[in-house]
Amino acid sequence: NATMDVAVAGVIDGKIYVTAYTKISWDTSAKMVMAVFNTETQIWDTATETMIGRPYGCVVMAGKMYTRDARNSIVYDLKESKWETDKRLNMFKWEGGCVVDDLLYYFDIRGGKVLRAYDPRKSSWVVVKGLERLVAEGRFSASYYTGSCRGKLVLFFSKDRRIKGIRCAQISLERRHHQGRSEIWGKIDWCDDVLFRSDDLFVTKTLDVIL
Repeated sequence: NATMDVAVAGVIDGKIYVTAYTKISWDTSAKMVMAVFNTETQIWDTATETMIGRPYGCVVMAGKMYTRDARNSIVYDLKESKWETDKRLNMFKWEGGCVVDDLLYYFDIRGGKVLRAYDPRKSSWVVVKGLERLVAEGRFSASYYTGSCRGKLVLFFSKDRRIKGIRCAQISLERRHHQGRSEIWGKIDWCDDVLFRSDDLFVTKTLDVIL
């Protein structure tokens, strides 16, 4: 039997693709592998070794799985059954990202605290405009995490380093064209505290649940 650790997962066409370190009890080595779970047959496919290191996130866009390790951003092409590096995506160390309308969004805490979006069809990054007030409000935050909810983006961030708690903002997104360039604008629908004075809790993964 093998155990899996430091796992990320993505869902494509009813199959769950899990990438993680695997450790076999009688083997001293650890390998990074990808295993596939078929939700219809309820059967796991044989795990295959991958080219990535410790994964720092995973999203699915247009039928492809995007993940990154400490050095590279990597794409898994389902049709070709192979991993490829993505140099344009690798321009930023995206983490805690989400997908809305097949665009990757993440909050860049290192590069000026801006919300960035990546379009895989154009292999291009843009900064989401119109969120200056939200960025100013969270300027003392130490962590950010994005999620998607019914076609909108949800941003979680800590209040600051002294006052413990988590704030949440729901953002509507709009694509515009200006002087031949594509732009993305965000509008804050609401922003409020969702968790107060918590030292031990933090966001790891969001799910869009529709009842």
